[in-house]
Amino acid sequence: MLGMTVMVASCKPEQQGEPQMTANDSKEYLVNIGKEVLGTFNAADQKEALEFAEGVYRRYEAYDWDQIDDDFYEEFVNGRYKTIFSMPRRVAQIAAGQRMPSAEDAKYLFSLAGEGTTFTFDDATKTIKIERNNDGNVIVNFKDEKGTDCQLKIWGEGAETEYSYTYERYDWVCDDYNEEYDYCENGHDEYIGSTTITAKVPTTLKMTLKQGNKEIIGFDMSLETKKNDHFYFSYNIRVVNMAVTFDTKVNSTNANMAFKFTYNDTPVLAASANLPKYELIGKDDNMEWCEWVELYAERYEYLLGKIGAGEAKLDVLGKIQVKATVSDFASLYKDYIAWDEKYHGYNYEDYERTYTYNDGYGTETGYYCAWWEMPIYTLAAQEAFCKLYNDYCNAAVYYGNDVEQAKLKLQPYQETDVYTPYMHDPIQYSCYDTEYVFYFPKDDTSYSFEDYFTSDKFTSLVGMVEDLINSYIDLIDKDFDLGHIHF
Repeated sequence: MLGMTVMVASCKPEQQGEPQMTANDSKEYLVNIGKEVLGTFNAADQKEALEFAEGVYRRYEAYDWDQIDDDFYEEFVNGRYKTIFSMPRRVAQIAAGQRMPSAEDAKYLFSLAGEGTTFTFDDATKTIKIERNNDGNVIVNFKDEKGTDCQLKIWGEGAETEYSYTYERYDWVCDDYNEEYDYCENGHDEYIGSTTITAKVPTTLKMTLKQGNKEIIGFDMSLETKKNDHFYFSYNIRVVNMAVTFDTKVNSTNANMAFKFTYNDTPVLAASANLPKYELIGKDDNMEWCEWVELYAERYEYLLGKIGAGEAKLDVLGKIQVKATVSDFASLYKDYIAWDEKYHGYNYEDYERTYTYNDGYGTETGYYCAWWEMPIYTLAAQEAFCKLYNDYCNAAVYYGNDVEQAKLKLQPYQETDVYTPYMHDPIQYSCYDTEYVFYFPKDDTSYSFEDYFTSDKFTSLVGMVEDLINSYIDLIDKDFDLGHIHF
């Protein structure tokens, strides 16, 4: 009889993530992950793209740009294509806080839909040839410094949705003209009518910049909307080896947002937010789009809609997560309003203080506001605010699994400082504010953010950040003189 031995092994799946750590062990872990994040980046990865941009600049520096300006003016003076050039500048100004969005911005944006233009850099004439095309694409053909064919292309894909926007037009009318100094001292905006712009916009707008067959920059943006039903918006930006994606979906029952940044296909940073219970505004289907959006924004700016609970998550390399939840937005907002009315319901003039001083020319009266005496800066007010956060919000840190490493709490703290009004002795004051703290259940310790992240353990990260920034500065400074700035 043949004997046989059978061995049976019971294997547990490998534990993912990290076990619960003490505050000091967490510092070591965070520093190591921070170094791993910084080590992901390499300034040399962008060297080729910068050299490409500098080479293109050198190649076309000798073009007759005065003639190009004249050609563009003649072609775009009627506004048919000028959105192509004005929108980037307008978006940059809005992003920088230099101007607010206006009806003209919407007008230019809508006018882009359906227009097709091809721009070709002509080495023979040192100008740019402008031609209209019938496919609705915006195409820029040029060459790099080595003569490789390059192309910037903007086009739309998918089903078209018709949008309309109505804006009011005003003219400035001078009411009081000063002929002696040749300027208007007073005037007003006079309504002269309104204009409605209607355009069919494709679901997806795409842009690529290619050097030969290699993509240098890519951009995809999708917008799909249906009043009273849903709103979807997403974009994807690719620059050499970096990519950013953003996706927002809102429908009649929930809303969510997702963001991701990758470097060399490594997901470095991801964030998401979700409102599981969400009530979309229901309005007349015949309502203008601008009206629907304005009412929608106004309602949810003050959280008057039925939002319910909320949750958010931040992920770093899949190894550090911060997860936060809000149990009930509507109740939180209601209680916050009550807190605000209780501690903000005062007259600022009650805290205005006067004093006299002599500036060498006589006795003068000075004023200052003793803001630290206001009810909102008392211990009771800040304790009540912390209770609001801690009752409705739950936030914690995780290291790759569901083991809670640290809780994020809000607590009041006392601040003492000195304020010196003009020509007045220094005034020492105390007031209360709030700060976030880490609570580590493993060793039952708590630290404020300032105390925890300013420890010596994190100084090595600061040095790595400065070295990384300086490497990018050196790379850019080689082609674009920055004056050798360093940190």
